[in-house]
Amino acid sequence: GGLEGAKALSVHKGVRKQLLTFAREGKGLAAICAAPMILGELGILEGKRATIYPGMEEHLIGAVHIEEDVVRDINIITSQGPATAMEFALSIVEFFKGKEAAEEIAEDEEAPVLLHNNRFSESVEGVLASFGLPAKRLIYIYIHGIRTGR
Repeated sequence: GGLEGAKALSVHKGVRKQLLTFAREGKGLAAICAAPMILGELGILEGKRATIYPGMEEHLIGAVHIEEDVVRDINIITSQGPATAMEFALSIVEFFKGKEAAEEIAEDEEAPVLLHNNRFSESVEGVLASFGLPAKRLIYIYIHGIRTGR
């Protein structure tokens, strides 16, 4: 996880290929914590607005760094880290289902409980699943690894 996990993913040929394919096809890409550096290294963030874990801004190669918890630029969503995971997940819901759907889940008193288990992947997948969104409809990179799909 963390920086070491992002570094390991950044050299994985399959991950790199899938990210470039999704970017070229305009599919959803979402990265959190140190993982936006992979998008920067691949040139995917060129001219895009993005954020990353504080102190790692130089890794957003070609991007316009925005000092916000979560930044969406068309099909690319970036977030600063675990503390921003709920907002990150809601941004993904909004990407697929719209603002109203994201607001509905944000108002659900039980939704934040998803993050208390400290397992980020399950938390994001739980938020997406609550709206019938399979995580496989986008690539999202997170601090503990990657899930990919079409």
